[in-house]
Amino acid sequence: MDINNEENVRIVVINISNVLGSSVYDEAILPISQATEFVSKYVDMKKYRVVTI
Repeated sequence: MDINNEENVRIVVINISNVLGSSVYDEAILPISQATEFVSKYVDMKKYRVVTI
């Protein structure tokens, strides 16, 4: 598949480790084929939540 014709997805990684509230930790707009690699850096679900838009 040509990456220029591929749909993009916005990924927001939220850090939930702060007791007083959460904050955006990382954010990216990537082609769908690269999204899995980006999200795999944030596997600690006690610290991060991943939201796609």
